[in-house]
Order: sequence, then C-alpha cells, then structure tokens
Amino acid sequence: MHVLHSRGALDIDAPIAEHWPEFGCNGKEKITARMVLSHQAGLLCPNVIEGTLWRPGAMVRAIEVMTPEWTPGTAAGYHSFTYGPILQELTLRTTGRTLGAFLRDELARPFAADFAVGLTPTEDARRAHLVNNNDNSTIRAFRFEPESPVYKHWAALPRTEDFNSIEWRQQEFFSLNGHGNARGIARLLAPLATDGTLDGKRLIKSGHLAGAIAEHWSGIDRVAGCPGRFAAGFQMSDALYPFGGYSANFGFYGIGGNVGFADPLRGLSFSYCCNRPISGAAGTNPLSVQLIETFYACLENT
Repeated sequence: MHVLHSRGALDIDAPIAEHWPEFGCNGKEKITARMVLSHQAGLLCPNVIEGTLWRPGAMVRAIEVMTPEWTPGTAAGYHSFTYGPILQELTLRTTGRTLGAFLRDELARPFAADFAVGLTPTEDARRAHLVNNNDNSTIRAFRFEPESPVYKHWAALPRTEDFNSIEWRQQEFFSLNGHGNARGIARLLAPLATDGTLDGKRLIKSGHLAGAIAEHWSGIDRVAGCPGRFAAGFQMSDALYPFGGYSANFGFYGIGGNVGFADPLRGLSFSYCCNRPISGAAGTNPLSVQLIETFYACLENT
C-alpha cells in the first residue's frame, strides 16, 4: 500500500470505495486504507460460512456487507483476519495485479528478498513443513475455544487447516500465509530502516515513509484487551512486543514466535523464523528474545 501511495497510484487517505464501490456501504463509506493499515476500521468478524476461505470471492463478498463495530478511526483492534483480504482486493482493483504478484515483482525480486505469499511450484518444493502445536495460544483458540475472538474472526479458515495444505501454500491470504526466511524478511524491512532505499534502489519516498512508520494509535486493543501500539501497517515497540526495547522500532511478530522488525535510528533490520510455533505469546519466544538481546549487545560493544 505504501509503495503504491508513494508512486501516486493509490491515496491511502481516500475512501476505499473510490476503487471498490461495493465496499462503500453499511458505515464503511469513509473507511480509508490507512484506517485498515492501522487497525482502526472496525472490521473484525466477517459473516461468512465456516471453512470457505479458499472459495473464490467468499471473503470479498462477506467484507462488502460488513458493518464496522465502532466508528472508523475512533478506536483500534487487531484486524487479524480481514486485514489481508481488504488490501488484496484494493490492490487488485487499483493495479490489475494480485497483491502476491505485486509483492513478488516490485519488492521481493528487486530487493533479493526470499519471501512470497502464494508460492510457485519451485518455491513450494523448498518450503519447510510447519510442525503443528495445538498448545500455541492462537492455534488453540482457533480450534477449540468458540468464545474466543480468534475462533470467531477466523471462521472462514477450515478448522482442519494444518498450515501445510496446498491451498495454504499456493493461494494468497495476506493476513496469515506469508512464506519466507529470516534473511528474506530482514531484506524486505531493510529499506524501511534506511530512509526508503537499499543497495542504491529506492522502494519508497522518504517523506511518505516517515508518515507510514509513525505511531497512529496506542492504547487498549479492543480485540486483545491489552495495551498496543500501531503505525500504518506495523506493530510498534511496547512492553508485550518490544522489538529490542526501542520505541521507534516497528515490525511484526507472527504466530508462534516469528519476528521481523526495523530499527530506523540505527539503520538496521532483524528477523528470526521458526517452523514450530511456541506455546506462549509470540513476543516471549526465548530464542528470539535472546538473539535480539545479543544482537543489540554486540552493537553496543562495537
């Protein structure tokens, strides 16, 4: 979204309905991409038939008839499931390309980042198998806790999904099924830590980058029920997700302890990936915590 905005192809502060007219109803008429990116749109729980995520058009139609759970822009809550499909459809209607194709052509290949959403057969052949862990708090809630927000919000994802199915690997679902490695994620984040450029190539205009990575909200997340901070598309460092403990740092923790973040003050990026989810919260993975602490300790000693 930010690359499109930086290039003048999309105004993230204009109503999404300008590109997607069917979206503009039931209180969504003024929702912008920035509101979605910063999780302030209020679109959390689509009314969709269980298990129909991979059915063409199912999520798009469900999102089109949604009504926000609060006045958009006045509160925030993690849009863990709807975030991806909204931005995917907006990209398709703006560029004529899927978001996965745009990511591959405009970001991953030019910046040599081994990361994709919707794997090609060649990429799929070298993908690591994900070892399921039903003790992971998010996976457990999705499968076994009907009163939890995750169970309700993720209803379109088949409960039998083991995160290894051919649909999971080869279809695009930008809320959850990105595939890559730590080096690839760090490469994608690196330009965001270095004023929008990497290896002499500009990804995003400096002025727009500053607005993208600035804090957009902080407070109690209406979904998680705990304090949080978000920029436009990124978590920001806080007590639960510290990203090294520096307030300007931003990125994302993934289910089970994966993490990637950028440090714009030091001009660096970091990522750690695993293929077996831990049981606790993403920010408590002991390996990533120790690696990040050691990483910064080494910087301080150089």
